[in-house]
Amino acid sequence: MTLSIMKIYRYLRQLFYYNTKVKLLACTILCISLIASGFTFLALLIIYKSNTIHSLNTIHDIFQLVSIDNHYFNHYECSQNVTEVIESLYLSLPNLKYLLVVDNMGLINYVLPENLIIDLQAFPNDYILPELNFIDQSLFNDSFLYFILPLGQSKLASTYLYIGITHDYRIINNIIFFYAIISIFFIIIWLTSTLTILINSSINKSSIQLLSKGMDSIMSGNFKERVILQNNSVLHGLMFEFNEMAERLEYYEKKNIQQLILEKAKLETLVSIIADGALLLDKDLRIIFINKSALQTFTFLQSCMIGAYISDYLPNYINKQLLPILNHIVQSSYNYNKTISSQSSQFSINLNDDISKTFQFIITTVLDNEHHIITGIGIVIKDITSQIGLNEAKSQFISNVSHELRTPLFNIRSFLETLSEYRNSLSEKQQVEFLDIASQETQRLTHLVNDVLDLSRLESDFIDSMEMIELHDVVPSILQTSQIRASQKYLHLTLKISRDILPISGYNHLLIQVFSNLIGNSLKFTSVDGRIVVKIYPISLISHNSIYRITKIRVEILDEGSGIQKFDQSRIYDRFVRLENNVHTIEGTGLGLSIVKNIISKHQSKILLYSEFGIGSSFWFDLELREKKN
Repeated sequence: MTLSIMKIYRYLRQLFYYNTKVKLLACTILCISLIASGFTFLALLIIYKSNTIHSLNTIHDIFQLVSIDNHYFNHYECSQNVTEVIESLYLSLPNLKYLLVVDNMGLINYVLPENLIIDLQAFPNDYILPELNFIDQSLFNDSFLYFILPLGQSKLASTYLYIGITHDYRIINNIIFFYAIISIFFIIIWLTSTLTILINSSINKSSIQLLSKGMDSIMSGNFKERVILQNNSVLHGLMFEFNEMAERLEYYEKKNIQQLILEKAKLETLVSIIADGALLLDKDLRIIFINKSALQTFTFLQSCMIGAYISDYLPNYINKQLLPILNHIVQSSYNYNKTISSQSSQFSINLNDDISKTFQFIITTVLDNEHHIITGIGIVIKDITSQIGLNEAKSQFISNVSHELRTPLFNIRSFLETLSEYRNSLSEKQQVEFLDIASQETQRLTHLVNDVLDLSRLESDFIDSMEMIELHDVVPSILQTSQIRASQKYLHLTLKISRDILPISGYNHLLIQVFSNLIGNSLKFTSVDGRIVVKIYPISLISHNSIYRITKIRVEILDEGSGIQKFDQSRIYDRFVRLENNVHTIEGTGLGLSIVKNIISKHQSKILLYSEFGIGSSFWFDLELREKKN
């Protein structure tokens, strides 16, 4: 109990010394309590005075009675009649305490009631022998009021009447009670005020603690925190506003989370549909995200789980190259500063699966520029197999072109230098022969340059207008030119063209080059007495309103040459590919079929091949008929 009181005292002391509002409130309570106590005291004093006035009125009545019979007392001494008068006076006034007749010598002549025991020494000396001729009165500390009235004088002594009036003791007790009430009222005001302050302070303190706890939760990111409203607290409005604020923050958080989820879904969808593989790792090299392309490309990643370490799923030969780079990036994150930007590294890995492929790993860091930390590592995996193949083809192309250009140039230069230095020693026949060789090498060089230029032009996105072509007029002239070479090798070159062939749409000069290259290849690879047949016939006969209509023309070149082996058939359309490259017994630049393929593609068609090694080959393609306009 004492400990609790001490705690309350300390709390009140702390509250009083450090709170100006509490000081002001205490002064206000003090003033109110003093004013209330003062008014209460005044009310009780008025009641007391009214009772005293009542007692004085009683005295006044006695005085009137005595004064009426005073002449009687002045003429007679105490006798039986005096006794009767005194008794009648005693009986007529109920407030009389006693009646006492005393002479100036202090002798009691008569007393009522008879059993009254009184000590005259208790009266003040001034009132035992008063010099007053009429009346005197005084208020005892006892419970009665007395006054002295001279009755008269005899020959021997003076006589006085001592009258004692009962002073209502209840009034005196009530006065003490009133004083007690005032004191209790004063104490109750202070206790009530103090308890009110304590209760309000406790409630406010509880409300402040709730608000403080709520603010801590809000600051930690828990926007679902709410405080319990206390209707009797002065902070009720603030607590209500706090809950409103928390609701708004929770709404904004949900809205932001939904927006982030939406943006994340968009990014994941975008990353998922790209052709390159993509992985996202955290600083501990654990997988955060992996797209479908990476899973499809690397089957060993299909069993991995989000949150697992990537090194647990990669083969050793990939980990040996990848982990040192990743560890270096992670270690460098501890020395990160504002001047360091996003780091990027890349390396290539050969994946020997069913088909040999080469992949490029592009590694970059994910930075948080606000807090200057590395938050993750992104890995993009690109299939560069075709790019490497193109680079190799480019290198091969440059090597072949250099070789093909160098050979005729070297021959031309050699023969011309020989003619220049030894023309006097050479016969005319030899000089003519040397000049013919130089001319042939010049033509060879011209063909090579033209083929390279044609191929470069075909591979570009050139736009030219198609024209109507009559194959009946174009193809025979080409065969006529090739007949000279066929006759030199004793080959049988035949043209079989249908009479139903209609004009086609195409590029005339390019189709002439296609026929020349294909027929030329057949002439090269067909041995003596072999046959070469060029067939042109309509296909795709469809019924339209009961009328058959020709939609395409097929061109087919067949020969009885050496044929092409199956493993070579997929690469004969590549640039500078010559099946006789090892022995060089057959002339050519290795660009003919590549040019043919590109020309046929420009006509929205494809060139197809059927060949059996040692038997012969068949090349064919289809051409669209020219549409007639109404």
